[in-house]
Amino acid sequence: MVPKSSSGNPSIGAATFSAALRLDVLSICSETPLDVAIIGGGITGAGCLRDAAMRSLRAALFEREDFAVGTSSRSSKLIHGGLRYLETFDWGLVFEASRERKILLKTASPWVQPLPFLVPVYRGHRWGLPAVAAGVWLYDLLSAFRNVGHPSIYSRGKTRQLEPELRREGLIGSVLYYDAAVHDTALTLANVRSGWDQGGLACNHAEVTRFLEENERVTGVVVRDRLSGKSFDIRARWVVNATGPWSDLTRAKLNPSLKKRLRLTKGVHIILAPRRLSRRRAMLLLAPSDGRVTFVIPWCGSTLVGTTETDFEGDPATVCPGRTDVDYLLDTANYYFPNEKLLRADIVSVFAGLRPLLQDEHNLPSKVSREHHLFSDRPGLLTIAGGKYTTYRRMAEETVDWLAAHTPEWRSRLNPCRTAEDSIRPTSPASALDLFVSPPPDEFRSIALHAIEREMAATVSDVLGRRLSLLLLDRQHGSGAVENVAQILRERLGWTSDEAARQVREYRELIRLARSGLD
Repeated sequence: MVPKSSSGNPSIGAATFSAALRLDVLSICSETPLDVAIIGGGITGAGCLRDAAMRSLRAALFEREDFAVGTSSRSSKLIHGGLRYLETFDWGLVFEASRERKILLKTASPWVQPLPFLVPVYRGHRWGLPAVAAGVWLYDLLSAFRNVGHPSIYSRGKTRQLEPELRREGLIGSVLYYDAAVHDTALTLANVRSGWDQGGLACNHAEVTRFLEENERVTGVVVRDRLSGKSFDIRARWVVNATGPWSDLTRAKLNPSLKKRLRLTKGVHIILAPRRLSRRRAMLLLAPSDGRVTFVIPWCGSTLVGTTETDFEGDPATVCPGRTDVDYLLDTANYYFPNEKLLRADIVSVFAGLRPLLQDEHNLPSKVSREHHLFSDRPGLLTIAGGKYTTYRRMAEETVDWLAAHTPEWRSRLNPCRTAEDSIRPTSPASALDLFVSPPPDEFRSIALHAIEREMAATVSDVLGRRLSLLLLDRQHGSGAVENVAQILRERLGWTSDEAARQVREYRELIRLARSGLD
């Protein structure tokens, strides 16, 4: 007999978020009808799981690949109000994002930290110094003057003192403001684990292959475990489509003729080797070629430069950087820091992600709104689309609120939303971010075991690519540890030698993609 959690879900123990229990999770979900089945293990789906479980709903999340494998591990690593959205008069979005930034700085502090930004201003730029100064003060106003620090305006001389390597020709001055940095993958995992601890269930490598329907209502999903090939019919009062760039493809499983709701845009980032363009503060720059906003951000001991924004068509799983994308970012960095003379050899990794933006009339991708929207194509199915990483908690709250408003029988038992007040607690044995940079060799096995047994890492890519982020932060992308990790997983999960070899090949292909546009 499986014990019940406080939410009414069958529970297999809050301390055992283990890859070894994946099939148990799917079996339990198939035996006990759910209140909410969530498709998608990115930050939005993870936030929905946590919110639903905290409100005493029987909730489970199913992710086709691994948690945070898509956009939620390929962001600009920022929790920000969106200073540049003031230019398009998206004041409501800036206000909402600024409020959410404040909440996450309080409730997710192990993963979200204050980050000062410097905006250098040059002659000929579309933003003059008075305009930038006014913009950052308005930005501060929209956060109710409760940001971690207030703006400062610097002269040309002070700017050169703060950033001596910055391009001097045409420099007028600069403005300092504050946002926040995030480890996007780690925060997504923390939300999934928090939802699990609250009685929710979650399973990665669990693909929703089709919807279950009765009398023109969606009543659940069919989930196939991609590692064993086994399928499970899982019943649910509501199914939430939180698949980000895959939202339209997921909806098409219900009806291929449904109108597309998304406009996908590709964003590429490069990560530079430590001590190359090393920063104490971030910078917001305007690319000399087209005037687009480009960030230079200190992140996990390295420096991240991004992002591009171009329309994308096709399967979201195929998105990858190109040489043109890399050249664009290198050229921008070298323009503003001419003495650095950055080369492709200085790049540790490059990655591309997709923004799931809502369709609108704008021609330029950068002008498309970052707002989110809830809609239901058929009774029993709710899609949450659009939005940005920063507002995920609010998106999750609105999703559960919508479900509650359309399910009268829940009203007497539903708890109020507490995600704006309750902190997400770290579960790792070391400090929160220590597990996500390359660890000392003698600690590697214990950290890999922790990822498998406490963070549901079920493949070599899960361990090295996302739990440890070596795909991004290590110049060798963790290639020296591939065989070792495969052996640890084989011991713990009972793999055959053929499966271990396949996993090694799969990870080496990811390494090749991490070098896209470089070699």
